[in-house]
Amino acid sequence: MIAVALSGGVDSSLLLALLVKELGRDKVVAFVGCSPIRKRESIEMVFRICNILNVRCFLISLYEYLLQ
Repeated sequence: MIAVALSGGVDSSLLLALLVKELGRDKVVAFVGCSPIRKRESIEMVFRICNILNVRCFLISLYEYLLQ
């Protein structure tokens, strides 16, 4: 299993797509960090990309780590 930190930008999205192509979608998952400085639109973009590629996506809350 390969985990990709997905920002919604071109680089991480391309990496995810290439991994899915080479390994198969059952071998790849995506993670996105949610924080006070991250725009909602970028998180929505990540979920759209994962939906298109049919890849599981996990949202990780970074609030407690950033607010300490």
